[in-house]
Amino acid sequence: MKIIMTQGEVVFTPPYDRHTTDRILAALGLTVDDLLSDLPVQEVSTGHSKVMVPIRSVDTLDSLMPNMDALVACSRATQCNGFFVFAFNDEDDLALTSGRMFAPAVGIPEDPVTGNGNGPCGAYLSQHGRLPDRDVVSYCGRQGVAMGKEGVIEVTVHRHNGRPDTVQVGGLAVEAGQMEVVLESPS
Repeated sequence: MKIIMTQGEVVFTPPYDRHTTDRILAALGLTVDDLLSDLPVQEVSTGHSKVMVPIRSVDTLDSLMPNMDALVACSRATQCNGFFVFAFNDEDDLALTSGRMFAPAVGIPEDPVTGNGNGPCGAYLSQHGRLPDRDVVSYCGRQGVAMGKEGVIEVTVHRHNGRPDTVQVGGLAVEAGQMEVVLESPS
């Protein structure tokens, strides 16, 4: 079955300063040379905020080995619990981006596939002119490759007055099991 979730209000913080960016990059095991030079490291929220970290190479993305303690310290400093590192795929790939999402401050060293990373990424890409300037744009993002749990998520960005306004994420889901909950009222 296909599941689609409409996310919350799109909110951008100003891009991080050089000191904060360098600290985040070091925690991820990256340098400024790994970044895409025309996109900032910036926090974006669509209900859950994530730090967008745009890098040049999918190979670099897949080989990341972040320092989780340092990422927790970055989360405390930025007041943001997750870091979505992404790269653009080759033009012939069906997915526009590949990403990884780290949130060790809330007990998630790495999330294999998350709408809470890909949704803000869609708003970010739209805001920074990396998606077509249309009222509604959809693309696919790949995640989970480095964990051996590859998944693809569809991101749809709705624009209003020239800026991203609403983001939806969706994908295919399979039933993994059933659970029955029995509630008993106190006697």
